[in-house]
Formats: sequence, structure tokens, C-alpha cells
Amino acid sequence: MPATPWGPLIALYFVLIGLPSGLTLVSCWRTVRWPHVASRTDQAARVVALVALLLVSVVLVVDLGRPERSFLMLTQFGNLGSPIAVGAKLIAVKILLLVLDLYLRHRARGPGGLARIPADRRTSMVVGTVTWMLAAVSLALAVYPAAVLSRTWLSPLSATSGAALVYLVTSVLMGVAAHLAIDSLLRVREQAGSLRMPALVLLGVHAVVLAFQVVALVGDPRLDPAVIATFATASGATLWWGLSVGVGVVVPAGGLAIARTGRGPHIGCATAILVGACACRYLLFAAGG
Repeated sequence: MPATPWGPLIALYFVLIGLPSGLTLVSCWRTVRWPHVASRTDQAARVVALVALLLVSVVLVVDLGRPERSFLMLTQFGNLGSPIAVGAKLIAVKILLLVLDLYLRHRARGPGGLARIPADRRTSMVVGTVTWMLAAVSLALAVYPAAVLSRTWLSPLSATSGAALVYLVTSVLMGVAAHLAIDSLLRVREQAGSLRMPALVLLGVHAVVLAFQVVALVGDPRLDPAVIATFATASGATLWWGLSVGVGVVVPAGGLAIARTGRGPHIGCATAILVGACACRYLLFAAGG
């Protein structure tokens, strides 16, 4: 093809789709792990995830260029061989699940706005089922960019063996960062439910995944040398070493290790994680295209 078929809107879509996926995965985990903390932050996290998901849906519809026909991706099931059509259906299902989940949790809120255990077993089972369904759909959407981009010539890095893992880890990192910021803004101080240590562990995992990804790229004979050379250019080096590694891993890891508490430092570290994760996802999408 003479020109790149996708523009900035699709790049924005593949970067931002990680945020609602990560937000929901972390939110579901906290709901199961620390219900008393989730009662104060879970609703805000789910609202943010819903808004972000609606935003990326609008971006996708606008980029397709035929908004009046976008509903066909949701209502027709003869196109399940298309990853984009499957992704659109997953997004629609998740929006419905988020709305249902917010409604159920609103009904279950007790005096003072605190969440309470559902009064009957049937309601409890419905809430639990919706939570696990949200987690499953969010997991699928977290690795969805790798499934789509691996079928194109535009993003050769997304077809590598570790791309799906990178997309998953960056998505969860974005969710942890957003939750960390929400906790700080809402002044959640419960040490038992603090995300500081999970964030540090996840940053370590992310660093290891990035290191193995670099090793795999250098030794992959299927990749054009020009793609590898992207990392040596000024823009590529800035995205990778400056933002993905420096701002996204080193800065927040050091900040969280030093600042055990504090609203400002935690919001700053959360912002750095978000910037680094977005830069990493964008580089996987754009390098070689």
C-alpha cells in the first residue's frame, strides 16, 4: 500500500484502550482482595473506566469514517473473523457490564455511602458474576491491540512474541497508576489496601518484560533492520529510553520507594507511570510503520 492506512486517531485508540482495561482489572482485584478499601474507590474507578471506554469508542467510530454504519459491527455476527469487529463487540459488552455493575453497587450501598454485603445470596452471586465477567472482558481488551496489529504490516513490533505481554503489563500499570491517583485524591489511607507495594512489584515485572523484549527484538531475523534502528533515532530513543524506561519505570520506582505516603508524591508517580506506559504502547504501534 502506498500510504499508512491508519492515522493519529487509531494510535490514540490503541494507546488509551489500555486505561479502562487496566482500571477494571485492578478494580476487580481490589474488590475481591480489599472490599473495605474498594468501597471508597471502586465506584470512582469504574466511572473513570466507563468514561474512558466511551471516549475510545467515539475515537474508533470517527476514524472509521462511516459513523452511521458503525452499529453493523455490533449487530452482525458474520464478521467474527475480523479482530476489529470482535473488539467493537467486546467494548460494547464491557460498557453494558460497567453500567450494570455501577447500578448493582449503587443499590447495595448502605448508610453513609459505604458498600455493604448484599442481603441475599442471589444478589451476591449476580454481583460476583458481573465482576468476573468484567475481569474477563477487560483481560481480552488489554491484549486486544496485539491481536489486531499482528495481522497488519503497519506495526511489526506488535507481531513479536512478547508484544501481547507488554500490552497486558502496560494496561495493568495504567490501571494501578489511575487507582493510585484516585486513592490520593480521595485521601484513602488504609495501609492494608495500599497500592504502593503492588505498584513497585509491577514496575519490576515491567522492567524485566521490557528487557526480554529488547533481547528478543535484537535476535529476531524476521524483523527489518530499519525497525530495530528506530530505537537509535532521536524520537525512538526518547520514547523508549526517556519516557518508557526513564519516566515510566525509574522515576516512579524511586519515588514510591522513597515516599511511603504523601498525596503529591503518589500522584506524581502515578502520572509518570501513565506517561511511560502510553509511550511504550505507542512505540509498539508506530515503530516501523
